[in-house]
Amino acid sequence: MHRTAYATRVLAAVPAFAALALLAATASSCVKKNPGPPPPPLAYPYSTPTAYAPTYPTQVPPPAPPYAPPVATGIGPAAPPPVAPPQPAGIAPAPGIPCGSDNEAQCPFGRCVRGRCGGCSTSADCKTGAGCIPTWFGGSCWPGGPVASPSPAPPPAPAPRPTPPPVVMTPIPVPAPTPAPTPAPTPSPNPGDPFAAARERCVQLTNMYRARVGVGPVARDPSSEACADNQSAADARTRVAHKNFGSCREFAQNTCPNYPGENVDQVMTRCFQQMFDEGPGGGHYDNMTRKKYTQVFCGFAQLGGGRFWVNQDFR
Repeated sequence: MHRTAYATRVLAAVPAFAALALLAATASSCVKKNPGPPPPPLAYPYSTPTAYAPTYPTQVPPPAPPYAPPVATGIGPAAPPPVAPPQPAGIAPAPGIPCGSDNEAQCPFGRCVRGRCGGCSTSADCKTGAGCIPTWFGGSCWPGGPVASPSPAPPPAPAPRPTPPPVVMTPIPVPAPTPAPTPAPTPSPNPGDPFAAARERCVQLTNMYRARVGVGPVARDPSSEACADNQSAADARTRVAHKNFGSCREFAQNTCPNYPGENVDQVMTRCFQQMFDEGPGGGHYDNMTRKKYTQVFCGFAQLGGGRFWVNQDFR
């Protein structure tokens, strides 16, 4: 009985202890804590020391004045007036031939200008009775106009400047070319062709100059000679060198335009020598001595007054 009564008293006291514990917990949660002093306020502009702080100019500079050109004051040298570029006069001259005076043999039609003759910019660079004719290689002096009566012998010219002795060119032997598989026979001269002998002479002169520089000979092409005659006659009517170049399927052409002479053989001898004397770089010289050409055919036209027009076509 004693143990039962003690247990009953203990159990009766448990709710009272639980109520006290709950009351203590509630009282501690309701206590107001002291947060301490507030933090100091941030200074303007309310940013941390590492943040970007904008800056403002204290004064806006005035705009720059517009550009004004300087005004001439009359002090100091004035600016020179613009100089107009020089205007070209005439046409580009051909290379020409070295000379010492107008009376030398290699200057039959052109005046000796700056040590060379034959090339011209205007007809003033040519002798009386000759004109400046445009060609593929530049202006060149050739005879033109009506045939003038023989002029009296010119007065003695002053002694020319000493010139170096001419260089004697010794022909270089050329080996005989390999014959073609089936060469066409050379036709006999046509008795009705007034230039039959001149055509063969044209080939001989051409090969003579080619041999001087060690270049093989070219063959005559009789099948194209009639075309070359028509070509020369057409050029002679217009008095324009190379006017119908290419009409006979030639690759290059030399021309002796409106050339005076007692006969066509004399014309070719003088004209071809003048072309060869141009030397390397001269258009006529290069055509006559070029290795790649294997054929030549010449066309002739006879004009009044003992003048001839000769076309030397290469292929």
